[in-house]
Amino acid sequence: MQNASSLIDTTSNAAHRLRTKYFTPTSGSIYTTSLFIKKGSVNFLQLTFSSGQFGNNYVWFDLTNYSVDSVTSNASATIEAFGNDWYKLTYTITAVAGGISFLFINPSDNTSSIFYTGSNSANLYLYGLQLEEATT
Repeated sequence: MQNASSLIDTTSNAAHRLRTKYFTPTSGSIYTTSLFIKKGSVNFLQLTFSSGQFGNNYVWFDLTNYSVDSVTSNASATIEAFGNDWYKLTYTITAVAGGISFLFINPSDNTSSIFYTGSNSANLYLYGLQLEEATT
C-alpha cells in the first residue's frame, strides 16, 4: 500500500495515541471503524471510542500473533490478513448516547495499559482509516 503513515512513539511514559477528528454519534446507531496496519516494532494496538457516547469500550489487537486479544462485551472486532504483512482491523460498537466523540488509536507494549515508556522508535504503519454508521 502506498501513502501509509508511520505512527512512532516518544520517550515519555505516556499514552502514545492518535486521536481522530470528532464525530457526533446517534444513540442506538451501530458504528464500525476499520483500518489497515502493518506491524513495525509495536506489539499491541488498542482501539477505543470516547466513553461518554459508547460506555466502557475497547479492543486490544495482538500484532505479534495477529489476533484479537480482548474486546469488551458491548463490541466486536476482527483482524484479517491482506498480504504483504498488511492486516485489516475492524471494530464495531453501538452508541449509548449522542454528543461529540473521538476514536483513539493506542499502540502499546502490553495489553494492561495504554501508558508505557516509549523508545522514540517503536512504530507501526496505518492506512485507510474509516468510520461507518448503520442504524438499527
